[in-house]
Amino acid sequence: MEDITSELIKQIPDYPINEKISELFNVTDNKETLIKTRLVIQDLKKEPDLLSNKLILRSLSYLFFKHSEEGSKISVRRLLSSFFNSLTKPTQSDLGDIIYNLTLTKTGEKILLDTPSVVIRQNVDILASLLENFQLGEDCVRRAVIPYTDYLVKAHGHFLMLTRAALSPVELNVAMHHCLVTEQLLNRMIQKCFDTLLSKLEAQENGVQKTIHDLIITNIDILRNDNMLIDCRCNAGITLTFVLRLCCDDQLSNLLVKMFAACNGSHSINIQLPQWLKETRIIDLNSQSLSSTSYLCYLFGILSMLNPEHLVVEFSDDKYLLTDVFLSETMQLVSKVTNPASKVVLAKLIYLWTMRANSLTESLISSNLQVRLLGHSEDTRLILDYIWTSLDDSLDAVRQNAKLAFDQILKTHLKLINGRKTDNHDSFVSKLIQDVLDIPWCKRGKYAPLTCLVGSLGTSRLLEACPDITERVISQLDDHTLASYCGEFYEKLFESHKKELGDKHSSEWLTMWVNPVIEALCSGTKRTKTHILQYILPKLMSCSNNILQYMIKYLSNKGSQSKGTLGALIMCLRRGRSMGLLDDKQSDSEMWCGVVLVSVLKYALSSLDEQIRLDAYSLLCENKKTTEAIKPVEFELFKFFIPANLNNQSPSFRQHVSAYTKKFFVRMKDSENSLLRQVKKAKKEEETLNLKSNLEQYKIFLVWLQRHLFSSLYPGAAFATRTSCLRMLASMLDVLQNDVNDHSFSFYADFKSSHVYTILECIADTFEENKIEALKIFQGYLKSVQEPVLKNEQLKELFQTCVELSVSTRPQDSTASAYLARCLLQLEETSVVIDAHKINLKMIAHCDKIELNADCDRDGVRYLKFLEMMILSLQDQTEVAKKGLIIAAANRPIYPTIHCIRYVLKDIKLNSYNSSKSWKKMLEELMKSCLEVATVVSPVVQDSSPEGNVPAEAIRGPGLNFDAIIETEEDKQLMLEAEESEKTVTLMPEYLVVCCWRSIKEVSLLLGEITHKADTYDPEGNNEGLLSFEQIEEIGSYFITQLLASKHRGAFELAYAGFIMMCERLWRSPISKLHQLPGQWLDKLLNDITRDDGNSGLCSTRRSAGIPFYAQALLTTEPLANEQRCFNQTMKRLLELSVCETSTSTTNNPPKVHALNILRVLFKDNKLGDFVAPYISAGLKASILGFKSKYWSVRNSSTLLLSALMVRIFGVKVSKDDSDLSRKNCLTGRAFFHRFPEAYNFLLTEFVEATSVPEAHDELHLHPSLYPVLMVLGRLFPSALEGTDTNLNLAAFVPLVIHCASSPVFKTRVMAARAIQPLVEKDRLDSILLELIHLLPTKPDAQISYSHIHGILLQIKFLLDSVLELSRSVQTNVAFKMTTVLPQYMWILSEDNKAPMVLEEAFEVFDRVLSLKTCSEENVCVNPVYETFCEHLTRAIKDDISSWPGSDICKVTISNLALKYLLKPEGDQKAGCVVLERISVYLHLLYSSSYEVRLAVLERILSVLKWSTSNTKNEVYPLFTLVSSSKDLLKHLLTMALFREWHFECLTRVFEVLALFPRCVEQITELEIRMDDASEKTFTTTDVMSLSLSKLESERRDSVKCAIIKFTSRFGCHLYTLMTDVPDKIILIYKNWFSLLREYSATEQDGDLQLAVAEVILENTATLLLDPLNINKYLSVTDIWQILFNLLQEDDLDVKEVASQVINKIDPSLQGDLQPACALDKLLQKMVEKFWSISPEKVLMTLLGLLLDVEEEDDELLAEERLFDRGEMNTYRDNLNFLRLVSKTLKKTIEMFSKPKNSSVSTQGCGDSSEHGASLETLKRSLVGAAIDFSARLCKCQSWSLSTPFKDSNAYSRTVTELSKALLFLNCCEDSMVAHDPNLQQLRETSQSILNTSCVNYCVANIAS
Repeated sequence: MEDITSELIKQIPDYPINEKISELFNVTDNKETLIKTRLVIQDLKKEPDLLSNKLILRSLSYLFFKHSEEGSKISVRRLLSSFFNSLTKPTQSDLGDIIYNLTLTKTGEKILLDTPSVVIRQNVDILASLLENFQLGEDCVRRAVIPYTDYLVKAHGHFLMLTRAALSPVELNVAMHHCLVTEQLLNRMIQKCFDTLLSKLEAQENGVQKTIHDLIITNIDILRNDNMLIDCRCNAGITLTFVLRLCCDDQLSNLLVKMFAACNGSHSINIQLPQWLKETRIIDLNSQSLSSTSYLCYLFGILSMLNPEHLVVEFSDDKYLLTDVFLSETMQLVSKVTNPASKVVLAKLIYLWTMRANSLTESLISSNLQVRLLGHSEDTRLILDYIWTSLDDSLDAVRQNAKLAFDQILKTHLKLINGRKTDNHDSFVSKLIQDVLDIPWCKRGKYAPLTCLVGSLGTSRLLEACPDITERVISQLDDHTLASYCGEFYEKLFESHKKELGDKHSSEWLTMWVNPVIEALCSGTKRTKTHILQYILPKLMSCSNNILQYMIKYLSNKGSQSKGTLGALIMCLRRGRSMGLLDDKQSDSEMWCGVVLVSVLKYALSSLDEQIRLDAYSLLCENKKTTEAIKPVEFELFKFFIPANLNNQSPSFRQHVSAYTKKFFVRMKDSENSLLRQVKKAKKEEETLNLKSNLEQYKIFLVWLQRHLFSSLYPGAAFATRTSCLRMLASMLDVLQNDVNDHSFSFYADFKSSHVYTILECIADTFEENKIEALKIFQGYLKSVQEPVLKNEQLKELFQTCVELSVSTRPQDSTASAYLARCLLQLEETSVVIDAHKINLKMIAHCDKIELNADCDRDGVRYLKFLEMMILSLQDQTEVAKKGLIIAAANRPIYPTIHCIRYVLKDIKLNSYNSSKSWKKMLEELMKSCLEVATVVSPVVQDSSPEGNVPAEAIRGPGLNFDAIIETEEDKQLMLEAEESEKTVTLMPEYLVVCCWRSIKEVSLLLGEITHKADTYDPEGNNEGLLSFEQIEEIGSYFITQLLASKHRGAFELAYAGFIMMCERLWRSPISKLHQLPGQWLDKLLNDITRDDGNSGLCSTRRSAGIPFYAQALLTTEPLANEQRCFNQTMKRLLELSVCETSTSTTNNPPKVHALNILRVLFKDNKLGDFVAPYISAGLKASILGFKSKYWSVRNSSTLLLSALMVRIFGVKVSKDDSDLSRKNCLTGRAFFHRFPEAYNFLLTEFVEATSVPEAHDELHLHPSLYPVLMVLGRLFPSALEGTDTNLNLAAFVPLVIHCASSPVFKTRVMAARAIQPLVEKDRLDSILLELIHLLPTKPDAQISYSHIHGILLQIKFLLDSVLELSRSVQTNVAFKMTTVLPQYMWILSEDNKAPMVLEEAFEVFDRVLSLKTCSEENVCVNPVYETFCEHLTRAIKDDISSWPGSDICKVTISNLALKYLLKPEGDQKAGCVVLERISVYLHLLYSSSYEVRLAVLERILSVLKWSTSNTKNEVYPLFTLVSSSKDLLKHLLTMALFREWHFECLTRVFEVLALFPRCVEQITELEIRMDDASEKTFTTTDVMSLSLSKLESERRDSVKCAIIKFTSRFGCHLYTLMTDVPDKIILIYKNWFSLLREYSATEQDGDLQLAVAEVILENTATLLLDPLNINKYLSVTDIWQILFNLLQEDDLDVKEVASQVINKIDPSLQGDLQPACALDKLLQKMVEKFWSISPEKVLMTLLGLLLDVEEEDDELLAEERLFDRGEMNTYRDNLNFLRLVSKTLKKTIEMFSKPKNSSVSTQGCGDSSEHGASLETLKRSLVGAAIDFSARLCKCQSWSLSTPFKDSNAYSRTVTELSKALLFLNCCEDSMVAHDPNLQQLRETSQSILNTSCVNYCVANIAS
């Protein structure tokens, strides 16, 4: 390369272009190279004569080869190849010769053992570049195909040899990929030069046979090496196929038959092969000589490269290579292939087979073969069987290939039957459609074949089979796991249907496909809407340009802007805009994009629905055309949205807002750059001014946003507000921090000291996420300024604070110290401060400092100094802990210092100091100190006592003796400190626990991070590093000790996190000793478990403590390049141990326990999900067999393993209730046993054994295997495809399950009933039901077994549940047969049945029978059953069975059925049926002594009454009429509520029913309510209200209180109207009521109570808030307003939402519900508007009260030292923001007061001039009093420094809040009549004094200015 550069330079005088070409060899940046290469090519195209210079051509060739090497950018190479292809023929000829000679020179080099792999790979890449769309290169390859091939074969052999060497997993992976690349290149070369090679082989040219011979041998070696990558083996199969085609194409079919199908006379086939080919023994490659995976790869390679003529060869009678060789061999591999990669290749192979079958032309296929390729043939059935089980596979690649294979089978069938002119409605296709539709809609495997069916048959055909398919698909969009599949299927449906209907039927198409989507957007769930937006709307809108306009028009015609309609409209607009369907140029101040009013968008941005707000905000932020200018109206909408949405409780909402805001910033940046370019291009001055004006608007907006965000970062702000602000500021910094010109926004342009102080305050935030964002902003500011950011004194103070926090006992201080250190260490001035700082050491007198060598830069030295100081502090604390852990725990708890060190190390690139002796020394000291800490705290962490215990022998170290004779002053001080610490730790043991456990956590994480980040020194190689092998081993020993010796989960979980990091680094280390360590540790562990001699030191807890975590860390970090060898070996050994019965263990914890526990963890780990799949059957077997063990520990571990396996097989439970398992947590029996075929025989054998034990009735016998087998069977469900595989027939389990019905164990009977459901096929349901019924006795008998009857009835009930899900015809058949035989068994419903549980099941069975669809019609056979059933039901509700066991559950069931059947309207009852009077059923059941019955009845009544909220008349309407019109029922309910009911749940329901009862309050005076003494008395409404309030005061349960509060709400309006009649009594009631409402709305109350109060205020808004009768003179109505204001600021989102709806009742003109933040502002204004005309003084006092009011903290609580701070009562309350709103309203109110008397407002509010004067005096007194109050409060406050937020954040927050309130008050009084009052002047001076002496943050500074 240097030679050619020098030659180019010599010729520069003659050829100036040579200078440019020579530069290309020295450029390293790819982008620059591309630009310069383009320029050279342009020059050469302008002067083509230059190409006559051979040197230039040679230079370009060298350049081409240079960019052909691995890792180079492909752009330059493609540019040059394109240029070469465009040259003239003569030039191309010259260039071809040059390339030919250069490549021959490269490939002519000998490959020796020590030849670097990099060099060989470069040559391979050079040859590969010749075949990449480069015709000249292909010509060169054809000229030298033999030497090239020979070189590649040798290179391949060299790489293959490397894979057998002892390499690290990473290096091994590299070598295998070299093999793969070489193999792929050989395939391409043979394919491109096939004819050339064939001619040379036939001509027997020298060396050809040897090259091909070596090629075959190499590829056979690859196939026989199971450790090779699967891709390598697949390519080897392809290569060998090419070779066979080269050598014996005419005999290839017979050769393949002889190789694969050694039957049907194939042995007699005579094949003549060349001797050299026979020597390769290629013919011996078959399933016996290769592993299953390699054989699969071989088949794949052959099938993919064979010609169609070979595939259709008939080698015997009706036997073909395609079907009887390839398909047969492939299907045999289905059960053998288990690992994920092999399963993918198998799926690809089956798809390839179907594709090759479909590609065969009719002329090639014989009629016999055509029959075998049809859909109903046996061959196709085999493939379909595979497809049905693979469509729901966990691997996406398997599912996709199964879908493609299904599509090919369908297309092949349709092609063949169309050729035969068969009727379109083919039986196979019809059955296929029905089979697919029968798959549950909740299974993702359903949608792929449906999509294929639509693609081949059209939508109309599917609509015939399933008319409601649209609704079904949309309903499944609620499930995120199905959404993408549903979207794809829906797209296929509507696209196909659109083509079928054509343009003439567009309205029909819109109604069919668009309308359901719009309706779902209006009324669907949040997830459904999100998935429609993501998966369906883009595809629908892409289908036609008119879809969006149609949607907008449709939604506009739906009426008012309801929440659902508005949300749908915004979603449609959002998706339309993101697709570029809206025109921003049509936006103006009234209409946005010409399609929607700006007012509608504004309402959407303030909607109560969070999703609508988010979608509307996204609509503003996102735009497909990011360079379009942003309109002023969008900035205004942005300003409207941001302030009200910073403090949101939903993390998801905040994340979305941050993401959309960042998109908006990107859009601003792009559009700003576009505007700047337009400014440069603009020619007219007017145009330039307009563009600059637009740019200025950008800057103004960003300045406003930055100021607003900083002003929201104040002490005491809700954490959500701080998080949102800091995220937005960080995004603004990332995207917009540029100083392009004067028109652009610069983030730090206006930064002052107040901004810096605000950022430092955020470092003291308790939420780490906020610290991270603040640190980013601080670091960015340091880079943007030259002068010091902090004064020297401030820096010293902060550093001192940092050091103090690093030894603080409060856990939150450790993170504050760490982030403060990270901030300060960014400053160069900190180095001087560190030098001057004297660290306070308790135990260490002196120590050696680390020598700072010249091998560190200035930053490195600064960090090194700090770390040295921290290590000294750590060593000192460790010495204290050695004296006594209690002293360390109470005073210097160790872990904060390690935490600080760990975080500081995050900012350091340790590998940049590999050669630094200082850093090596520092890390050595650090690790030594950490290990010493671990030793000191281990007695507590590894103590056998529970966590939190204070072990006396552990906390008093060997150096602490309380009984020792005190001699020196130092000893005396130590003893005093120890005694004080012991008191602290004894009273609060969390001090010791936190100290020890967190220290272990920090040590583990620190050591893990060091090993992960720092390089290791290799004495045998050239690797430099900071760590030695011995140090790595020492750290490994620490982790092993922690994981294997600790007994508590907390301890080993802490070590696990660090050990994971260490293992990841070790596995990938190039140093052989290091990457072998994990494998050695794993072997030792397995050997220790197997040996079990008691000396291994393994922890013997029931879950093996940290042993499973240890194994998990080693196995989950194993690189994929290692082909999971360690994992597979470990799994096999563990499974062997788990079933081994020959253990000689003498303990109760044999090796099997550890094996089972490790297996459980491995099966649970999601990272290993695909890799454990092959071992699930064996794991299931091990877990079930473990139930039989004599050891409890083994049985316990087996239970845990089985639980993990159930989750791994069936997924995480969607339903919490075991009795209601979702189909998502089930598999069809077919799918289950096809995935785990070994499980079939095992489960059947175990089940037979479990049920074959002879047992007498009611004799208890529970086989260990019975429960797990039934649990597995209960998770299966029947499939439409069941029964096609006779080997795995589920019917074999049915008799065994029926046998379980007689078990005396209740749980067994229930599980058997669940298990029988999936086992019975649809066609056998009626026969099995009859068989079960005949097992019941026809009459009572003394010898009868009630357990047997109960079990049979349970199974009948579950099977009837299955029948109810089937078609009407099936239900009719079952109903007829059941009602024919049931009359014989009616005694089970009679009083002869003495077992309540049996009676309950009997009634439920009859209920199921009567629920069958046929039974709803008049039928002669059914009526007698119905009549008898009702008679027994009527008797049963009167019988007293309370003394019988299980009677409570039975009575509830009977009560529910009575309410279902005995309350039917008269016209709906069956003829001849006599029932109770309908309302008396309710009354009778409500008198029941069983609270369960009363509760069931009350819940039924409640559900009926809730119907009143619906406007539709349905089946509930008659019952609602019956209940709501019954005075007897109301009377009884009131009696229960006030006097009789004692059970809290019933009492809750009674009051809830009364709260909904129509005209309840109005009817009270007409009733005589029975009191406790059984006397009846007529009560008034005031009496009932008083009694209710008394009950509310005395009640203790919150649920009952909520119900009573809601009930009292019904009296609000009624009592208000009585105010004029009996005001005194009602005022007392009102005062009591208001008092209770205030009490239960307080922040400390439960959210449900607050919600109830909010509902009361909402329901009584007209009376409580608006006060039309003006009772303000009697009551403080504004108190209710204050309650409302508090509720709007509560944490509970439901409370705030209900409270915010009040504004709609006060102001009906509002379009809809407002979000709480907007509602709060409007309610403040409405309160002033409402009461200003009545009592302006009251309004003023209320506002002043709100401003003055503050939640005072309890001084005693604040003084009490606790390890963890008391949590805030209200995390989301934003006091200062509320105070700003109040002060804004107060300022307006003061201005209104100050207006002259002739103003309209004054006249209206204050009457004549004398009244106005009195009001002014009241105003002055109030304001002056407030000023005095504020001054008194400020006198208690002190100024603060930068360290105050870190040291005492609570006091700091209170001080800033008080100061802010005072400043806000002063702002309100600025221009008022009291502005110059001395008291206000004093307040100003006090405030200013605090401001002048404090480090004021931006928020306070902003208020003060």
